[in-house]
Amino acid sequence: MDHQTETIVKLIRSSDPLQDIQALTAARDGFFDYIASSLAAVQEPAVAKLRDHVAREPSSARLVGANIRVSAQNAALCNGFQAHYLNYDNAHFDVRGHPSAPILSVLLAVSDTNTDGDAFLRAYIIGVELITRLGDRQSLSL
Repeated sequence: MDHQTETIVKLIRSSDPLQDIQALTAARDGFFDYIASSLAAVQEPAVAKLRDHVAREPSSARLVGANIRVSAQNAALCNGFQAHYLNYDNAHFDVRGHPSAPILSVLLAVSDTNTDGDAFLRAYIIGVELITRLGDRQSLSL
């Protein structure tokens, strides 16, 4: 592992984003936005076509808004596509994009009913923080 990667890992391990009210509020808003955007697109023809394609290989990860289980990879792909399809998902200026669609899609794909809610939320907040800093590499003071 190179020095920058080690530094990033140390910063992540030492962070406690659940103590930051602003981060919690932003995470709540981002999560609800993600779900709303996903559900708004669930019946779109392109989304349905991708969902039908990935449903051919059933497994254990859920698709948002459908009673279908697929592989974690396919769930992340399909959920991310669906969440961003109508381009209503949250935007973040520093990211220059939409962080919740990729981050939450992966987190949901690898989570199950035994997943600790605090761990999930912590991972989401850290993911947004990391992608924000990578989006504006100059703010990454390592």
